[in-house]
Amino acid sequence: MRHYITIFLVLSAIVVLGNDRVHKMEQAQSAYEAAKYNDAIAYYEEVASQSYTNFELYYNLGNAYFKANRIPKALLNYERAKKINPTDEDLLFNIELANTFLADKFESLPTLGISTFFKRIVLSLSVNAWAILSVITFISGLVFFILYHFKAALKKISLIFIPIVLSLSILSFVFGAMAKQYIYAQTTAIIMTPSLTVQSVPGSTGSDLYVIHSGLKVNILDTQKEWIRIKLPDGNVGWVKKAEVEVI
Repeated sequence: MRHYITIFLVLSAIVVLGNDRVHKMEQAQSAYEAAKYNDAIAYYEEVASQSYTNFELYYNLGNAYFKANRIPKALLNYERAKKINPTDEDLLFNIELANTFLADKFESLPTLGISTFFKRIVLSLSVNAWAILSVITFISGLVFFILYHFKAALKKISLIFIPIVLSLSILSFVFGAMAKQYIYAQTTAIIMTPSLTVQSVPGSTGSDLYVIHSGLKVNILDTQKEWIRIKLPDGNVGWVKKAEVEVI
């Protein structure tokens, strides 16, 4: 009996938490539509603090920060949304627009044409979309397999489609795994400090290398206590304090 009570309490808490989340999202949307962007940010951040990860949450939070002219925070949440759905056209446009407000303009390192083309194919769908496609094609393969054994009239067509759909299922699974690898393989962060001097080594003994500014997206290569080693879009590396960046 005690176990049933525990399960009931847990389920009740989940329902209450879900209803509260929906209510906060509605309040945030109303505040955003009334141009009360800081209020909208507060509501969205309250939902985000509940360890809730959702494309619409990060996208809308990014929009609220953008409207409030807080570009680094806008880019942080846009990039978090991009991890969930890297192909959303509105999101990609907003990221490009927000980047025009940054002080730092870097030319990215050139990439090989074939590798770039292949990466675009892999990232043409989200990880979830590849997974769904893999399941659908696998089930289709099973259907054709059953038809092959029980429907004599459909044996030939089933024999043609079985290897096709099963190959598509395997390919979709592999592409989904690769998409996840592309998205999550590197730890990235957004610079939050308005102006930041990158050091040659961690600590006060390092020499100053260059100055970067808030909103810039960097790769994190290494961590040592309160310092992190970052890589800029142009390939340069250096050390900054953890407190001066926020991980995407």
